[in-house]
Amino acid sequence: MTGTFRRSPRLFWAAPEGADRIEAADPKRGIFRVAALLDGVVEAALFLARDPAGLPPEAALTPMLGAPVADPARRGLLAGKRYDKVAAEGPRVCACFGVTRDAVRHAVVTRRLRTCADIGVVLGAGTNCGSCVPELEEILRDVRAPAE
Repeated sequence: MTGTFRRSPRLFWAAPEGADRIEAADPKRGIFRVAALLDGVVEAALFLARDPAGLPPEAALTPMLGAPVADPARRGLLAGKRYDKVAAEGPRVCACFGVTRDAVRHAVVTRRLRTCADIGVVLGAGTNCGSCVPELEEILRDVRAPAE
């Protein structure tokens, strides 16, 4: 998006019914961020920036989608920073990049990832020391297994 915000992006994005909506905007830098939380769980997030440098890395945001966010962590959510609440995020699969099991499962399902290499591109998991690759393969098998 170029130029300044002439109309609020909220006109183009509606939060789920009953969701808490949090927003942050910096028109001078051309940044707008909004998230919708339903019962404390991130249901949707939209991050816009005039310059790509104003966007947080995808690996910091993906684990937050579908995860509960405690009130004190909401500020970090809009800042695009990961929060270290293992209880909220679930167990970590990738120690190198702090990627959780839930984040991997979510990415595999929503992005239709098929290989560990795909997971590595999206989340970074499995691309450094490789010790999490067997668990990533297990998650891929588990997600693809037909429901009984």
